[in-house]
Amino acid sequence: MATIRFPQYLKRHGLYLLLFANERYLPGLILKRKGDAFREYDKLKKHLKVPNLSWQTELVEADMPEVIEGSRQVGAGGNLKLPFLTIGGGLEYNRFVDFRISAVDQRIFTDENLWLWNPLSEMLAQLKANKPRIWKTKLKGRYLVLSTWYASKYEVHLGRALKGDLDANFKKKISPTAGGRMNIDSDNKIVNFYKSTRVPFAFQGERLVKI
Repeated sequence: MATIRFPQYLKRHGLYLLLFANERYLPGLILKRKGDAFREYDKLKKHLKVPNLSWQTELVEADMPEVIEGSRQVGAGGNLKLPFLTIGGGLEYNRFVDFRISAVDQRIFTDENLWLWNPLSEMLAQLKANKPRIWKTKLKGRYLVLSTWYASKYEVHLGRALKGDLDANFKKKISPTAGGRMNIDSDNKIVNFYKSTRVPFAFQGERLVKI
């Protein structure tokens, strides 16, 4: 299977990276950008009172012919934060930690026909006209999440220069946040996650600025 670097994968699919993701990030959420990160801001459902608009979502397997490869810089004190896990120290001798994603799931709206951009654009235009204060303070310039993307098969390569024993002290410093199943290969210094479909790593969406 071919490989693709993480930034190229995001660009190819029009994805925005979630540096500080959490399980509350779902389609229909409005996010505010602050620097390179997105923060939870509001829910569009509160402002669009449309009887036939479905807010139900479903998890589907993404079409993925490549394995995604990337790396993340290790922070001060050997700490590492990813959308999927936190390693609270022990990586002092590593500048970067490599990761591979070999399966991705998407959470999308169950009835996609109701979420085509043209009808949605009309509804947002009406909201802007009818409730300009809400539009200006809650929506303008924010990002609307249309789908969230999850690494359902994910491995982190911790490298060789580890401080402490992985099976004892170091293992206690790993805090998975993505659900699913985790397993540690001590010999090869690899942490594996399977079916980690609770915390997204990216989203597809639109910026609410041109309506």
